[in-house]
Amino acid sequence: MMDATERDVLRRNTERLQAMVAGDLDKVEAMMSENLIFVHTTSAVESRTQFMARLRSGNVRYVEINELDVRVELVGEQALVLGSMRQEVEVAGAKRTIACRALSLWIPSASGWLMRSYQSTLIPAAA
Repeated sequence: MMDATERDVLRRNTERLQAMVAGDLDKVEAMMSENLIFVHTTSAVESRTQFMARLRSGNVRYVEINELDVRVELVGEQALVLGSMRQEVEVAGAKRTIACRALSLWIPSASGWLMRSYQSTLIPAAA
């Protein structure tokens, strides 16, 4: 059973994903640490500035994100969010479905929990 802090972190993570789908990029950016390290399923690594510039370019649009088996683990004053997700994404106008596992690190701040790091790994399609 999750405690209040774990529920708060999970809520922030869910709000971030919903904002990505809604195209509320100011809200997405506000939920990320200035020192964000974002590792994509392709192994590309971006800073917050790079990630947000790519989203704002319109080249990438998240159409739908469904979280699966998500859990939160508190580590000192920080929190890890681990789970699976299925994403519908448009990249340069082409639709893609991505199934991945993701691990993110969240840190407390005066404005609430901020995502400090994100790493995702593709889940291979069944053969």
